[in-house]
Amino acid sequence: MKKFSKFFVAVLIFGLFIVLPVAAQKTEADFQKMYMDYLKKRGYNPEILEDGNVYFQYDGNGFYIFLNVKEPQDFVIFTFVPMQAAADKAFMAAHRTNQNNYGVKAAVFPNSGRVFVSVEHILPKPKDFSLVFDKLMESLVDAALYYLSEVR
Repeated sequence: MKKFSKFFVAVLIFGLFIVLPVAAQKTEADFQKMYMDYLKKRGYNPEILEDGNVYFQYDGNGFYIFLNVKEPQDFVIFTFVPMQAAADKAFMAAHRTNQNNYGVKAAVFPNSGRVFVSVEHILPKPKDFSLVFDKLMESLVDAALYYLSEVR
């Protein structure tokens, strides 16, 4: 009986090491709710897209929050702007945008005629996104406008 009790306790303890971390992980729906609640409070009228990302309007333009449940500290906001030039000129404008806008990435997709502009921040805790949201949006909007001024 003692051997069975020790075995049972060992299995129980081992099981806790597996169950507790899994239970502590947030789901895609948890992150969507966190972002949706924040954006609704700010008046951005968010919606959840089929791919799971969160879409919202900011100053009349569409933006997205990329959901990465596997790396929840990785917070990414992105938007698309029209290419507005031949590919070579668009690539140079995107390159200058990347050089002159810290922490922002601009990538040209010539086949779609759009430029993907994103900003990414590694957070200590996923819920901390609200602390940097305004600054990230400011950087993202500035970079998109910078690209558009460079491509003209």
